[in-house]
Amino acid sequence: MKIIFLALFVCGLAFAEGYENYDGVRIHSSCLEAFGNDFPAKVQEGFKKGIACLKTLPLEKTPLENLKNLEENYQGKIMIACHEPVEGFSSPTVDAHASGYDGQEIPGIGLVHPFMSFNASRKDIFLSRPGFIGQVAFHESIHHLGLSHGKSIEYPYACEECCFNDDPATKEAACRICQSDYPQGVYSEKYGVDLEKLVNKSNFWISFDAGKILKRAILLHPDSVIFRELILDYDLYSNPLSILSARLWKDQFSSPVITLVSQREIPELILEFAQKALEARLAIFDEKNFEKASMIYEEMQVQALVELRVVDDKKARRLGKAVMDDIDTVWSELTEEKKTRIDKNYSEIKNAIK
Repeated sequence: MKIIFLALFVCGLAFAEGYENYDGVRIHSSCLEAFGNDFPAKVQEGFKKGIACLKTLPLEKTPLENLKNLEENYQGKIMIACHEPVEGFSSPTVDAHASGYDGQEIPGIGLVHPFMSFNASRKDIFLSRPGFIGQVAFHESIHHLGLSHGKSIEYPYACEECCFNDDPATKEAACRICQSDYPQGVYSEKYGVDLEKLVNKSNFWISFDAGKILKRAILLHPDSVIFRELILDYDLYSNPLSILSARLWKDQFSSPVITLVSQREIPELILEFAQKALEARLAIFDEKNFEKASMIYEEMQVQALVELRVVDDKKARRLGKAVMDDIDTVWSELTEEKKTRIDKNYSEIKNAIK
């Protein structure tokens, strides 16, 4: 019996070298090296705080209804690493990422589902914010339920903000999503309204995924005044295309959007591109002509690349971002040939605006 146990123990070490069990969570030594010996305790604090918070909410019919499944992951299943190369993350500014389904793994560092990987290059950020390690760990654990950003209801960010943010307005907006069910999915008006409220109260990159959802939603509901207004509210401060859209649709709105629009000035370079993008939006929303829209975006990309190579300033980078944001609107409607051509330019623009 001892021999069998020893064999299993040795096999376990070979499978997950460098990992130790801390109160049911297998944590790699790189995490202690990067974030300190109290890293395991901070992770557990986050799990406990998050679960205690969720137990106060009416979670019926949401993916978080069965908290038992979430809690069981914290006991002997979750693996955490902190030695993944920064190139393994979708962006150098990502704090961590996690698995979402059985069979998912990162072989090079021994991670298998359910796992999370912390970005050690963000060490200073983590250590400068008390409680942030536990907060991120709780957020990532929700991904283990199969929930992903931009494709599923935004329960990970919403529940994180609901349970860890002390600002009353943000907490209210976040808890509304965390405890709600959206049977019609991410492209429903009910979810769009709640998501936009959370984006307006938050300052993290959830807004990027929210923008994708809102812009794709209007493709499915092109006559929805609600979605048109949500898109304007979402990116009015960062995207001049919305200013022009608001001027076009102003008779449909009663919100403060129009007052804000009249106060904004648009730089000449941005205005030129915004007018073209507005033509593309009209082709999508009013003409349902996706071919025309994609041709306009392709022309914009070529010109944007020329500007970005010559002009290295905030206006040009902002321009590149505006072009990329709007490409997301028509992406699902493009042919594979056009996707290939546009994707090449898309990558060049993305690199140029970093």
